[in-house]
Amino acid sequence: MSDKRTEQDAGAPRLEVVAGPDKGLVFALPEGVATVGRAGNSTLALKDPLLSRQHCQFSRNGSKVEVADLDSANGTIVNGVEVPSATLKDGDEILLGDTRLIFRAGGSAAEAPLVDLGFDSPEDVASDSATRPNWRPLIWAIAAVAVVAIAASFILRGGSAPTEPKIVAPVEAPVLPLVVRYEKVEANDSNIFRYGMELSPSRMLSIEIDDLSEDRHVRKSAEVPVENVERLARRLEKAGMFALESPSQGISPDGSLMRRSVSVASGKRFGEAVVENRVVPPAISDVCDLLETFGRNELGIWAVQYPTEKLIELARESFTRARNLFEQRDISHGNLYDSVKACRESIFYLETVEPKPDFNVEMLDLLEDAEAELSRRYEEQRFRADRAINLKEWQTAAEELRILREQIPDEDDPRNADATRKLLDVENRIRKGKGK
Repeated sequence: MSDKRTEQDAGAPRLEVVAGPDKGLVFALPEGVATVGRAGNSTLALKDPLLSRQHCQFSRNGSKVEVADLDSANGTIVNGVEVPSATLKDGDEILLGDTRLIFRAGGSAAEAPLVDLGFDSPEDVASDSATRPNWRPLIWAIAAVAVVAIAASFILRGGSAPTEPKIVAPVEAPVLPLVVRYEKVEANDSNIFRYGMELSPSRMLSIEIDDLSEDRHVRKSAEVPVENVERLARRLEKAGMFALESPSQGISPDGSLMRRSVSVASGKRFGEAVVENRVVPPAISDVCDLLETFGRNELGIWAVQYPTEKLIELARESFTRARNLFEQRDISHGNLYDSVKACRESIFYLETVEPKPDFNVEMLDLLEDAEAELSRRYEEQRFRADRAINLKEWQTAAEELRILREQIPDEDDPRNADATRKLLDVENRIRKGKGK
């Protein structure tokens, strides 16, 4: 295809892909909102497997362009800093997964580079210029009429300026400050366990944990960065926090108590829900899990939020799963990796438990064996993949690299990312016919 761009497109703000699977692509940002991600219905669909399906969005209002992360898995990084949103200036670098973009604010048509849109070549344009009619006088006349019409409309409205079109984002961003109160209580004849969380308008997060049977009392607090609070607000909005409805109160036949209560205020919006002695509805459970995860991430409070009996139960379940996966390591390429992961989950649950349960030593031995076996198989598989690449046996290389990715299925693991980059290159060579 040959290069061509209209004068309007040439001066528009644009994104230049300088690294990643789509390197060389140039995208002119339209007025309004443009989404970027792996999904085919994104305004700009990219091939980078490290992107979320809807990763971020660019909002353009004239020459002003903003980028906002859409709760992506790997975040949106502007000039080396992960941001929930940012206003862009010429030359800013945006990193999305393995894709690196450069933002160009645009300018005159003469200064803008040409973009391949599959139309006429520059030679065709040059050859047509001699015979092309000169429409410039007519265009100027139409422009003059438009100016007069706008001026007349301005006078008739009493001098009020024309209203600028508003850009409406897909989801309205919640307004800070954000205030959160959450409590979980589990009580019976032998114990009372309470987990409480509060996020104040000043972004101070406080967590209290009381486990009477174990005489455990945890108090921890810290100020949360504003971008993390904004991200939590967006996720609560997305989870339907402000549309929750509390089910009717239940009665426990044995006198025990199971209670969840959550309330959130964001700007002028407020939502709350209480569940007592009933099965927690999925919508409320999702919000509770979201808040507990936020508290763990911000304050580093993990396993202590559960009673000791529950921690041992969870650890035993993880250990049993790890052992079964190790025994079935030849059935699926990813079983060894999942076995290691399950062992680490068991360690995590037992972090605050003393004394350790009787299966702890056996579990640690299993972790050592699984990690050693996974490392050995990974190195052998990587050798086979690299050998096929060096011999230019592209089809074989693709098969070996796919197995490598199955062995290390976590996309955040550098070993998976390395195999993914190589696989993309190999598949590109196959598509271009070099694998024949």
